[in-house]
Amino acid sequence: MKLLYTIFIIMMLSVSPVLCQEFDLVITSTDIGTKTYQARNSIIFGNNYSYTPNGGSLSAEIVDPIFSGSTYYSSIVDPMNRTLNTAYLVGATMGTFNINLLGGATYTIPLQVPDGVGGFV
Repeated sequence: MKLLYTIFIIMMLSVSPVLCQEFDLVITSTDIGTKTYQARNSIIFGNNYSYTPNGGSLSAEIVDPIFSGSTYYSSIVDPMNRTLNTAYLVGATMGTFNINLLGGATYTIPLQVPDGVGGFV
């Protein structure tokens, strides 16, 4: 019985750091100095996040990931200097608006979808 308790305690000590790790981490605060962020899936620096090194460093790392894919980083787009593609056609959605006798309003948009399985429409 003592051996069983020992095995249980060893298992809990080895599994608990993995289970306690943040899965998706979103940071929106202001940081100064040396900071280290770790997560298992993703780390997102929100809109209000700012960092001042002040002699320190910032590191963000994915630890023990549960996915097997490539990591990508999105770049920040400056809204004042970005370019717009004006070659795209501007369109409209064909819909109808109606108010019934009781004052209920409806807006209907026709959707074209393929027939379902077995010819169901």
